Amino acid sequence: MKRTISTRAASVGLAAALLASLVAPAAFASTTPAIPAAPSNPTATAVSATAIQVTWADNSNNETGFVVSDSLTSVTLGANTTSYTWGGLTAGTYKCFHVEAYNSAGASAWTGWACATTPTAAQGGQSKRLNVPFISQWNGTNGGGNCGPASLTMILSYYGKSVTFQQAVAAVRLGGPAAPGWTDFESANSVALLQNNGLTYVRTNGAVLNMGSLSAIKAQLDANRPVIMEVWNAYGQNTIYGGISGMVGDHIVVVTGYDATASGTIQTIYINDPLAVVRSSTGAWVADPREGYGKDYALSASDFISAASGGGWYGAAVQ
Repeated sequence: MKRTISTRAASVGLAAALLASLVAPAAFASTTPAIPAAPSNPTATAVSATAIQVTWADNSNNETGFVVSDSLTSVTLGANTTSYTWGGLTAGTYKCFHVEAYNSAGASAWTGWACATTPTAAQGGQSKRLNVPFISQWNGTNGGGNCGPASLTMILSYYGKSVTFQQAVAAVRLGGPAAPGWTDFESANSVALLQNNGLTYVRTNGAVLNMGSLSAIKAQLDANRPVIMEVWNAYGQNTIYGGISGMVGDHIVVVTGYDATASGTIQTIYINDPLAVVRSSTGAWVADPREGYGKDYALSASDFISAASGGGWYGAAVQ
């Protein structure tokens, strides 16, 4: 007798097979995680003559761990970690660090750099250095009067803002690069330049210009905020810059760090000085961004006090 299969039974069997083909693989499928969000707010603080503590904010909930790097050496840490003490250093070591999060999908963007200097034995334990990019006020003309725009550009660059020196000059020096005068921190143009980039001056009791002492400056640096400061040419600029004549008087620099005793008494102040120049092979003055010259130039506390008091302690931090 010939065997037959009903159309209804065949349809049911086919439907079941199709359903199994759709559902079964999903039961065994794995989900690839998203790349973790990048950490933020890195800090570096010298905790001894041989160690720097690095901290950061954990902005992800799916990281496998974090990598801390000084660009030459990296350390891998577990999930939910927010600090690491980098040891094995020598006294007086200047070192910068950045951090990334990672998982099986890949790595996040790196944070910005955070830097610190381990103190010498004589300093006893407190030191701070912010890695503020150096920007020269020398712009193809004579550089005169552009220390303010250059210093503001350094601050903006430190916070990761894409503002060029030429843009800062155009924003705060409406007369152009060769216009006389210097930048007023509180001018509408200067404030607008910061606000347009999501920044503002730090205010105390409503006042911007609150840098009346070394301790006030130290407090801002400890909070990872560089300080823009007016100084008077009282720290030997003509010696630093090869005896350039006429470069005296009011000047604006960025305070980037300090060395202090264990009790907090500042011994050395570090500045980025936009005026720093050297003679080129053609005899022209060109920017000198070398560390210890234009970038992170070291001043004794007494020399800085003389320069800052000559400028009326006119300064401001930015956040």
